[in-house]
Amino acid sequence: MNKTTQMKPFSPMLSGIFYAFVALAILTLITSIILKFSSMKESSLDTYVYLIHGLSLFIGGFISGRGKGTKGWYYGGLLGTVYCILILMISFLGFDSLILTTKSMMFLVLSFLLGAIGGIFGVNFRK
Repeated sequence: MNKTTQMKPFSPMLSGIFYAFVALAILTLITSIILKFSSMKESSLDTYVYLIHGLSLFIGGFISGRGKGTKGWYYGGLLGTVYCILILMISFLGFDSLILTTKSMMFLVLSFLLGAIGGIFGVNFRK
């Protein structure tokens, strides 16, 4: 049999990062609207920010793992690491905050784990 391979226009990592940032933008917009029109306090916003990042990482890892088809934990974890580094760079450049703190290292570890879990689900969803 003659099997032809199809070229994908984007790599699974690039697609995963794109979808992670799209999810981040949409979830941030929804949270802003809820904050504006409800009695939600800004003091609880830290919790929602971490939930938004976690869900965005899971979605990005899922897309990356599903696109690659193998080693979902690896590609999802790599996506989580790249996502975290990009967020920390934006934070440093935009707000002049320190990059290497205990909080940022914990964010890096959790980003890797959530991306890896998303990648595992993405690979298994494909089958």
